[in-house]
Amino acid sequence: MRVSSSRLKPRFQPALFLLGLLAALTSAAGAFAQTAPTNIQVSSAVSQASVHRLGINLGDQTYWDSGQMMKNLIFQNPGFEGLKMRVILKCAHIASVDSCQDDNQYSRQTTGWWNGATYQVLSGAAAGKTGIVLQSTQSATACSGCGQTVQFDQNINAAVGDYFAMTKYFPGGGDSGWWDSPGKGTITTETNDISPNSPGKQAVLLTSPAGSPVTISQYFESYKGISFIQLNGKFQLTFRAKSVGGNNQLTVSVQRLQTGLSAYLNQKITLTNNWQDYTLTFSANETGSAVGTVQVGFAVNGANVELDDVDMHQTDSDPANTTVFRDDVVKALKQLNPGTIRMMAAGAALGSDVPNQLQPVFARYRSSASSTKTNVSAISYGIDEFIHLCQTVGADPWITIPTSTTPQEMQEFIQYLTGDGSDQWSAIRVANGQVKPWTTVFGKIHIELGNETWNGDFKGETMAYPGYPQWANGVFGAARATVGFQKSKFDLVLDGWSAVP
Repeated sequence: MRVSSSRLKPRFQPALFLLGLLAALTSAAGAFAQTAPTNIQVSSAVSQASVHRLGINLGDQTYWDSGQMMKNLIFQNPGFEGLKMRVILKCAHIASVDSCQDDNQYSRQTTGWWNGATYQVLSGAAAGKTGIVLQSTQSATACSGCGQTVQFDQNINAAVGDYFAMTKYFPGGGDSGWWDSPGKGTITTETNDISPNSPGKQAVLLTSPAGSPVTISQYFESYKGISFIQLNGKFQLTFRAKSVGGNNQLTVSVQRLQTGLSAYLNQKITLTNNWQDYTLTFSANETGSAVGTVQVGFAVNGANVELDDVDMHQTDSDPANTTVFRDDVVKALKQLNPGTIRMMAAGAALGSDVPNQLQPVFARYRSSASSTKTNVSAISYGIDEFIHLCQTVGADPWITIPTSTTPQEMQEFIQYLTGDGSDQWSAIRVANGQVKPWTTVFGKIHIELGNETWNGDFKGETMAYPGYPQWANGVFGAARATVGFQKSKFDLVLDGWSAVP
């Protein structure tokens, strides 16, 4: 269902019409098979002009197979950032006037996990109420629908079936998404001493006693026996680093883990006691036969080193590709020539929020909407990055935002898309190179509230009737009330994928 105004309007859908026509013709053909054949004459006459080209989904970034879409091949938490979770829970049982028990009995979030989190009631009589979570308690009973119980700081008079969202930032875990080999040393998160050039809040600290190496690595191309990226050209590896003790030595390496192949980069550098940005270069000449995981590693032995903001990308790629997506991705999309590209948004993107998805990659925290998980390693590609991709390949953007997006965040998003640069959010767009509003670039901007909100397999992100439409009315109402919103330029979408044909 799509919502484009305050009233639902019937809309002619050529694809559904053709499917129905085909079904009718097939049925007719079967009915008359005993008497006479059915002839369908196809002519060159155009029956429906100016049809919008078919659209496609763009999934999540991964470190294996065709999901390796970004120019930065080190995309699993490259800024060593913390975790922020925003999870939607459903009141399945009313424990008291100020508490609810969720219905997800599979949650592994321990007692106290949500203590101190902020909450917002999404549906029911108390919709819009906000406050602080006093206590969350894991269910001690193994039964269907017996999830964690959340105690609020006020009487919310919730009813069974009402929804609320909780948000909490968990600092630390900077090495999430990386593979640690600490030996007798340690790999910890640094939150106080951050490079002045970094937009993020965290770095990692590698502490190594002499004779006991400490290594932190990231891998890509980890699909066994098959390669999706051939390293063929010139590359650079950039990072920020600082010595805080020991011999000041940091060894950096890049190698495809295939028998007979030498390391592309294996360089020892001497650090200073100040944060500095480093750029190392190398060349590779893989021509199609290279298979095996690629390892990018940072190692210390007898040194204490802070590390942050890692990027590795090809420098002699297509200069016309100004997006953050690899040439192969842009080329494939141009060949497919979709009318619309849908930012499908799963995993990290649905657990995030719009302000985070407008941040630069090194400031983007890890995120999750799952009510069963306690940690995630991934970040999502950004909304601004996605829209620039759509502009480059000539497709309208379909942006799936988290179901828990607040009315305030929706207003900020519309400002980003339509503002003149004088507000905080459209200033981000202007700073990233797009001065005119995005509404001047695209025929239609689609904004979908959540992905598969009906699918109970994704607890923490899903909502059902009547809570979901109540919440959507508030969020989309905020969009329509924002200065710059044009009804003709936006398509506000409920449950874009509502069934499998």
